[in-house]
Amino acid sequence: MRKYLILCSVLMAAMIILPLTTMEKPKKTVIVAEKPSVNTESGVISVMKSESGKVEKTDIKEYTVGALAAEMSLESHDEALKAQAV
Repeated sequence: MRKYLILCSVLMAAMIILPLTTMEKPKKTVIVAEKPSVNTESGVISVMKSESGKVEKTDIKEYTVGALAAEMSLESHDEALKAQAV
C-alpha cells in the first residue's frame, strides 16, 4: 500500500511539473492605437486598414455601420444596436 501511495505521489508531481517546463513566458508587447482623426464638418474619418496597413478616409456613417456590424449580431434588439453605436 505504501509503494502505491509513493507511486501515485510521484506521478502526480510529474503531471504537474512536466507541463510547466514546456510553457513559454508571455512576451510583453504593447500596441498603442491612435485615435481616429475625425473631421466633424465633412463627416469623414481616417481609418487604417489592418489588411493593407494603409490609412483611408471613410464616411463616418459607413464606418459606424461597419463597426456595429462587426461587433453585434443581426438578432440584437434595436435599442441594443443604438446603444452600441453611441
